[in-house]
Amino acid sequence: MSDIAFLTAEEQDRSLSHGLILCTPDEAEYLMHFGIKGQKHGIRRWQNEDGSLTPEGYIHYGVGQGNKAQAKADKYQAKADKTQLKADKYRVKADKYAKKAEKNEERGKAEIEKDKETYNKDLKDYKDQELDSRIEKYDGLSKEDQASLRKEVNDQLNGFYEKAATNTLTNEERGRMKTLFDFAYAADMKEASDKYSKADNDEKKEAFLKDAFFGGQTSSEYMFMRHQIIDNSGDIMTGHSKTEANKQAAEEYDAAQNEFWSAWNRIQDQAKKEHPLSYKNQQKRKSELQKEDQPYQDAKQKLDTSFEKYCATVLKDLGLPVNEKTLEYIESVIMYD
Repeated sequence: MSDIAFLTAEEQDRSLSHGLILCTPDEAEYLMHFGIKGQKHGIRRWQNEDGSLTPEGYIHYGVGQGNKAQAKADKYQAKADKTQLKADKYRVKADKYAKKAEKNEERGKAEIEKDKETYNKDLKDYKDQELDSRIEKYDGLSKEDQASLRKEVNDQLNGFYEKAATNTLTNEERGRMKTLFDFAYAADMKEASDKYSKADNDEKKEAFLKDAFFGGQTSSEYMFMRHQIIDNSGDIMTGHSKTEANKQAAEEYDAAQNEFWSAWNRIQDQAKKEHPLSYKNQQKRKSELQKEDQPYQDAKQKLDTSFEKYCATVLKDLGLPVNEKTLEYIESVIMYD
């Protein structure tokens, strides 16, 4: 019979509350202890993992209550150090990721710029192809669409001209400019040709000549008429003549010019001789001599007559009416050249 039977109920409860297991004398070769009340696995009462005393440890080992605050301070400092160490670790990681993010951002910007360049080039190529497609179908477009296309082409040409003026035009752009210029020039010539062909009476022809030669040296009508003159009649500047009548008139005009300038130089020399030191007096005397000198007047009249005859042959060669107005128009451009 176990010795526990000889204990009162109160003694048995007290023994069990202290973690003791009572056994028989035969079984009492060793004593087993299962810890204290409230003890939990892994929880240290007296020491921390680094060997420092816990607040209870200071008391347990007799260090005293006076160091309890220090113990707490050490405990919290240890936690703070541990937290700081962890924070430093994360800061290093954060810096690493920040540098990586910055690098990726730069790479991303470069890729975006590259994508933009590719997109802009693809867009430009698409617009050029679309424009070329409309150019090929130009004759079949309505008047409004033709005008819109011509304006678009001229706008692009103006942009190329500005770049050419600042030497920033690339070879690719130079080739594109030539393509558009050839189209615009051909379209201008066709438009002027159509307008010229519709001038089916003298009044309309006179109006066309006025627009051509008084409308500005860059107008399509002017360029068209210059080609008409060179291709069908003659050009004083190059001595080129397409018809015998024009050639004869050009020779008479050339002879009249030589005679006129000979008289002009003679009067100029005489004015210089009479007033060698005063340019103003030279010019005044030259004007007087030109009015008084009959050979000079005859040469001037001959020059005017021969020039008018030459201009008349040009008009006849082009099938245009010869009158005071048309002679005035054609003389203006031939004198300019």
